[in-house]
Amino acid sequence: MRIADRQYRVRDMKRLNKKKTIKILLSILLGLLLISALSFECFKKYTLCCKKRIARKIENFYCKRRKKHAANTQKQQIGSHYVEVFIP
Repeated sequence: MRIADRQYRVRDMKRLNKKKTIKILLSILLGLLLISALSFECFKKYTLCCKKRIARKIENFYCKRRKKHAANTQKQQIGSHYVEVFIP
């Protein structure tokens, strides 16, 4: 009987060890999934901020060009027509 009891105990220990390893592996996989999701979101937000920054720089450049263009134009009204002349 002792040999049979020992075999059952060994089987139970193996089952418990398998359950523990499965739990550990699942927790590791869930942790990796969480870390990868967070890093992906951070990357998306970073690219969005970069796009906004570039768009802001382009808009500032166009505003400067418009101001420069507006400073070098002469506006007149000839009769019923409105004339704008650009002098570079």
